[in-house]
This record gives sequence, structure tokens and C-alpha cells, in this order.
Amino acid sequence: MEIDALRTMKRLFSVATMWLIATHTIAAESLTWGPAHGTVVSLEAADQNGAYQTIKSMTGAKGLLVFFNRSADW
Repeated sequence: MEIDALRTMKRLFSVATMWLIATHTIAAESLTWGPAHGTVVSLEAADQNGAYQTIKSMTGAKGLLVFFNRSADW
């Protein structure tokens, strides 16, 4: 009976250790990904005619809606 309990505790310890390592790695990656919060970046891209547009050149009287979507294929 004691051997089974010891094996179970070893397995639980192993799983908990792997979980802690995985969450720490994910947290470290998320902290270093992308620009710092509050950083203003200049966005410029070519439109369908090849002319470069900026946020300022696309903003109309009612403003501009920009939608960013992170790919589900990581």
C-alpha cells in the first residue's frame, strides 16, 4: 500500500513540476512579445492601387476603425 501511495505522489509531483515549468515559460514569452505597452507605432501599408496609406491618411470625419486579429495558427 505504501509503495502505491509513493508512486502516486511521485507522479503528482512530476505533473506539478511540468505544469509549473510550462506556465513559467508561457508567462515569460508573453511578457517579451511585441512592443511595450503605450508604445506608439507608425503603421503604413500599400492599398489595392499600390499607394501607401497611413492611419492619418485613412482617418475620415468619423474616425477610423482598425481591427487586428492574431492568427489561430501559432
